[in-house]
Amino acid sequence: MAYLYPAKSYTQFEISGKTITVIGEQHLPSNFSYKVKKEDTWLVPHFLLNFIQNEYDTHKSLYLEMRGLLFTSVSEKQQAFSELKKTFNLESKNMREFIANTNLYYSPRIFGGDKRRHIKVDEYPNWQNILYGKDVYKENNHFFLALCKRLKQLTYDILKFCSVPDDMPPNLIHNLKMYYENDIKNVEKFFKSSNNSYNRDNNIKILQRAFAEISDYLMIREILLRPETDIMILFGEEHARDFKITMKNYIKKYKKKKGKFFGKELTPNYPLTVSMR
Repeated sequence: MAYLYPAKSYTQFEISGKTITVIGEQHLPSNFSYKVKKEDTWLVPHFLLNFIQNEYDTHKSLYLEMRGLLFTSVSEKQQAFSELKKTFNLESKNMREFIANTNLYYSPRIFGGDKRRHIKVDEYPNWQNILYGKDVYKENNHFFLALCKRLKQLTYDILKFCSVPDDMPPNLIHNLKMYYENDIKNVEKFFKSSNNSYNRDNNIKILQRAFAEISDYLMIREILLRPETDIMILFGEEHARDFKITMKNYIKKYKKKKGKFFGKELTPNYPLTVSMR
């Protein structure tokens, strides 16, 4: 028996002959101090390093909740990862420690799982920080209408031009169609209205979820098209919780402290039990 710390959930999925393990974390600041209280405990960064850094485990890959690195060769990927070590600035103690201690030799097995960071929205280069920030509810209608416009074009392009792997989860395809055909049009209509204060929170959450689902669709598509069969993903717990709901038909194992519902949160410092493989 081993423990994983600090993690909030640990879920395994099986799809198309592949095992996908998702660790949900709290995005802890860089000055967070690890306090291990149980024996046989793996810190999340060490757990990820142990998973990915074996020369013969070429069937493994790791996705982090960050922007993907652009490269056309192994040496370019290693150089890009070397630069990432110097410039990484996302608020995640686990990711920061993992990246700092990763041997560049294994960097070609590491990918960016947050496809939202590649999406551009006119007039708002930092749209993601705004949409998922604590002050999003103070933003004006123009911002949300710009997001609606981008979402409509993005979902259209994905549904029309992206090839769909045979084993793509139907839920992901269905959800994208629903966003394109119904949800985004309704949200756009809401923010065009002069009287839109009564249900503002719910419409903002639809936009947050829509961008996250598009990111998940593109990531799962990439995983299904790649040869690796053992994949690990580190997400923020809220993202991991939504991912579990969408992919619930593929869940093989779900570790949590108590509760019956998908994504019930653990206290941040609870050492989550995991099985080692």
